[in-house]
Amino acid sequence: MKTPKSQNLQRIRSQSAYKTYRFFAKLVAILIYIYGTFRIFDAFVSFLFPNEPGSALKGLLIMHIAIIIGIIYIVLGKVLKEALLMLADIADSVTDMNTRNDQDKEENGQTT
Repeated sequence: MKTPKSQNLQRIRSQSAYKTYRFFAKLVAILIYIYGTFRIFDAFVSFLFPNEPGSALKGLLIMHIAIIIGIIYIVLGKVLKEALLMLADIADSVTDMNTRNDQDKEENGQTT
């Protein structure tokens, strides 16, 4: 069951005035995910096909570091996406609130 908070957030996001910004946030996140995944894949390839034969321990260490860096990129991509979407949510919420306040003033006969 959805909470009122998640329902409100879903409504805000579906009626967003900043659809291009939201698309950009998702695109940036996807590119960071792809880069992080590439780093992880590259770590395995570099370990399996080393440039310097005979340095298995060094290759193993580099592989682990590259995997950790790839995971960090993926996590940072998720955090950045959430932060960017949060900014759009705030802007949409403020716009909705101001619109409702203006409508209430008009209904009560008040002018600004």
